[in-house]
Amino acid sequence: MDLSSCASTISRVKALVLAVLVGFLPVEREANENYAQSLGEMAPAITPCSDSGISCSSSNASTHRRKSVSITEMAGGSNGLDSNTPSSVWSCCESSRPFSFRESYVYKQFRMYSHESDCWSLLALGKPTEESKVVELKFVDRMRRQYEFTIDSFQILLNTLLSFYESKPAKMEINEHWYPTVVAESVAGSYVEALNHLNSRLIVTKNPETIRGGGLLKYCKLLANGFQIAPCINSFKMEKYMCSRFFIDFSDLLSQKLKIQSYLSNHFDEHDWEGKLRYLSVFYQVVSGSTICLMSQDHYRTLKLVESLMRSMREEEEMF
Repeated sequence: MDLSSCASTISRVKALVLAVLVGFLPVEREANENYAQSLGEMAPAITPCSDSGISCSSSNASTHRRKSVSITEMAGGSNGLDSNTPSSVWSCCESSRPFSFRESYVYKQFRMYSHESDCWSLLALGKPTEESKVVELKFVDRMRRQYEFTIDSFQILLNTLLSFYESKPAKMEINEHWYPTVVAESVAGSYVEALNHLNSRLIVTKNPETIRGGGLLKYCKLLANGFQIAPCINSFKMEKYMCSRFFIDFSDLLSQKLKIQSYLSNHFDEHDWEGKLRYLSVFYQVVSGSTICLMSQDHYRTLKLVESLMRSMREEEEMF
């Protein structure tokens, strides 16, 4: 079933998912429910994000146009929205204003729209803390590259679920003998292999040069978190392509600095100096050993930039 022509499908799914999430909020439920409904049409982008993961998708195997919802946890497990979130995170929900939901829970928003290529939007709920995680909801119409690594390539197809509710008699109740089913898949290929990579904490990808930024930033995050490169992967060749694509997309020092700082801000707790330094150290090692596309002077400047960021981190840590 191809739902790509149904302009309102994504909006309905987004409103439904957000309405369910709002039901778990501790305060201002009525105001938050109203706001969740208003998020059916998401605002334009304000912060980009490169992570993707498990997704719920309604699509047709014969078409590249998709309607999907993805709920992902950022790599590393240090970002947050759960029952352990400190009370300070909930504090601004105590107001009576209808926008308290957005102010308290919406960490970032992003929308990518193009008539010819990618068309998707992202909503991140939560706040980075050491005790919890940020939950991301990705609503996809079209996306040429739907994953970075096999461990974030999982999707749940919603075709059967949508068909079930469209055809279900009004008085028919769901029970243990009559219920909708969905299908899980890996868009990277084999579901079994991808699941094994996830459980074994292995890094596997294909054609990293087709990923914006080469997947370099997330690759370094996985290494910093203890993931290992799968034996079947030529690590130097993979890193070479990652670095080449990264420096194509971020060709000057300013754009490199802003991208790295944005990634650190989105994926680490504000005061996680140790984690940030470990990440920058891994990034430095990969760029130092696998970059062949830059002239020696540009390569040197990039490494000096990373050293400067690490030095700033240490100075900030000493201040606290």
